[in-house]
Amino acid sequence: MGRSITVTGKASVTLTADLCTVDVTVEEKSKDYGKASSSVGEKTAALRGVCEKLGLLDRLKTSSYNVRTEYTGVNENGVYRNVFDGYVCSCTSSVSFDFDGRLLSSLIDGLALCGADARINVSFSVKDPSAAEAGLLEAVCDDAKRKVDVICRRLDAYPGKLIRVEQGGLSRQMRSNTEFAFDEAAPMMAKAARFSPDVTPSDVTISSEAVFEWELL
Repeated sequence: MGRSITVTGKASVTLTADLCTVDVTVEEKSKDYGKASSSVGEKTAALRGVCEKLGLLDRLKTSSYNVRTEYTGVNENGVYRNVFDGYVCSCTSSVSFDFDGRLLSSLIDGLALCGADARINVSFSVKDPSAAEAGLLEAVCDDAKRKVDVICRRLDAYPGKLIRVEQGGLSRQMRSNTEFAFDEAAPMMAKAARFSPDVTPSDVTISSEAVFEWELL
């Protein structure tokens, strides 16, 4: 078997978080399922109205719709039992758009003031993860090639045919560490003052590595 040389190429790429996602959850509890469901429908319609005014209606999607029953424990003469306390209907909607601080601020204020008493969660990510991964893998290959060239120069040798490539881990976390949320108290905050803060999301860093083996001439 001929001589060979093996190196590990490693690289990290820092990306700008350019996609904003706002998750909005509305909830209603009632012993009458119809009332709970109807109220959630009205709140969701209010959210849709806010998004329509901002030109985001076509981006608003339903993430989940759940119905659960809740019970309360009661003590009757020393005997404990669960008593039906109501139906809880919950609907989460999501809207994603290219990050724009002013648009985000207007959206949060509108959602808080529309009467839906919604929980709002905002997160930031990378819009085109495929392009980001491609750039990262190119950087891994470049790193491996630089390493093998340096080693071969020191050994007075030359890299020949590439024999083997084994890709290692690839971090696929394309979400910024920056996120913020508002609970049902948001409407009271909004009435007091414009409360949605100016936000610049932190960058996203992804990394990968791969093993390369060349013939050694």
